[in-house]
Amino acid sequence: MPKKMGEALKTVVGEGYEGEEEKKGRVESVLMNPNREQIFQFLIFHPCSHMRKVANELNMSPPTVKWHLEKLRTGGYVNSALIKNKKVFYPRRMVAEGEAVSLLEAVNRDRIGMTFLVILENQGSTQSEIAEILGLSTQSVRGYIATLERVELITTIVDGKHKRYFPSDKLKKMEKSMRKRIRTFRRFLIKKLEKDRLNPSIDLSRRREAEITIHVSKRKSKIRIPDEPFTSSVISMIGGE
Repeated sequence: MPKKMGEALKTVVGEGYEGEEEKKGRVESVLMNPNREQIFQFLIFHPCSHMRKVANELNMSPPTVKWHLEKLRTGGYVNSALIKNKKVFYPRRMVAEGEAVSLLEAVNRDRIGMTFLVILENQGSTQSEIAEILGLSTQSVRGYIATLERVELITTIVDGKHKRYFPSDKLKKMEKSMRKRIRTFRRFLIKKLEKDRLNPSIDLSRRREAEITIHVSKRKSKIRIPDEPFTSSVISMIGGE
């Protein structure tokens, strides 16, 4: 790699660049990088997020996030899927492909997620009432409601001239299936971390989440795993994460 190109690449990927491919004689886990640890942790709590959401929430540049997401993907920690021609990312073995990806992608889009939260807390609200609570136009809210209807997170009841919106039973069904999926993900991640020689240990005593401790270089690092990522995404919107 030319020297100038190498320096430019370091600038793009930001702090934490270690040039794994250039280290001969040993294989290192892709998690041995502070930026990638942070991105992976974010995706555990917000699976099926767009690259720009990750960049905005973690205050990283899109090129930096793109680089590290690709490293996580090729390293076997992250998968991607296309939703309306846009890539979303989620931890490998954490989310079932198909319906679950579409649902989690919807709720992790800020305004759609907030619209769902309003319906959850104000069941039976009309479109105009939801718009007033959010401080948004009814036209914008109409689009968010349409997305929530498409992924079947809400149901509609016609009340005279008005439509009233309620959370569907899909939320409960999703929570049950995701809890099972989380157990599978924990087992997978422990084995993956062991394979990458990061000496993981897991603490299951914490409320609403498990915590895995790993040894990265000469320091310890912790990975938090919620019992149910769908609920954790909603909780984080009201500052409860």
